[in-house]
Amino acid sequence: MRKAIISLIAFIGLLLFVSACTKDNNDTAKIIVDKGHMFCEIDEDCASVRTQCSQCECYGQAVNKQYEEQYIEEYKETCKSYTGPYCDVMCALSQLKCVDNTCSFVEDAVTEDMITVCEDDNECVIVTYNDCCGSSKKAINQKYLSNYYSNPDWQKFDDPETCALIGVCMDDNNVTLAKCEENICQKVYQ
Repeated sequence: MRKAIISLIAFIGLLLFVSACTKDNNDTAKIIVDKGHMFCEIDEDCASVRTQCSQCECYGQAVNKQYEEQYIEEYKETCKSYTGPYCDVMCALSQLKCVDNTCSFVEDAVTEDMITVCEDDNECVIVTYNDCCGSSKKAINQKYLSNYYSNPDWQKFDDPETCALIGVCMDDNNVTLAKCEENICQKVYQ
């Protein structure tokens, strides 16, 4: 009986090993960009191409425009039967640049005072915030969400001198909407 159990365990182990080796692991399907295809002389030489079927990348990979169509076709072919998970990523704003003769993404310089600037209501969203006056929410432009969440200092206001002067803010616990008013995202109180 003991030999049968050991044989069964060995057989199951072998099956797991073989299935792990032959499994189509397409949740990691991606395209490798040739470093030579990233060469550039000016910013306008660069383009962005997707390289991961899961779309777990912000802007893809920066390549020279002359190879853009090649990578688009390779992406379509590689990912046409992809069945793995997809990502919903939040990315800091970036621009394609030619840096040291290499196509690259360069993150835009964003300052805290820029994150509330807007032109239309649909740009504004509510985020969590910790204000010394008791406010727990803030309205910002959604294109700066990644920048906001990557800067913990932007998510709070706790200057002791100013806090002593402010007093108590309006209760914003029920605020869920924001609007663009005079080009600044504002909380909508109901």
